Amino acid sequence: MSKEFHYSGFRLLDPTGAPQVEAFQLPKRLGSLEGKVLGILINKKINADILFGLIEKKLCERHKIKKVVRGQKDLVSRPAPASLVDEIAGQCDVAITGTGD
Repeated sequence: MSKEFHYSGFRLLDPTGAPQVEAFQLPKRLGSLEGKVLGILINKKINADILFGLIEKKLCERHKIKKVVRGQKDLVSRPAPASLVDEIAGQCDVAITGTGD
């Protein structure tokens, strides 16, 4: 619900609303990445593909990752479609995402 303020003859509207909080349970942390399938969701910002390529390389060098599944958002300013998130989650033991700049 927006708030209304009056200041020096002006009417100011604050369009921000109360945050919507959803309860959720964090998944159990993996003991190791060895033999696991890694998911990478690239957000399409400039250099995101380079950044996540380097992260993937380092993780694969340090851990015996079985397979890497990659996904990419269509637009950087929009959330990933639920179908893409579900696809990656259904194939992976662990997934990473973030910004690329």
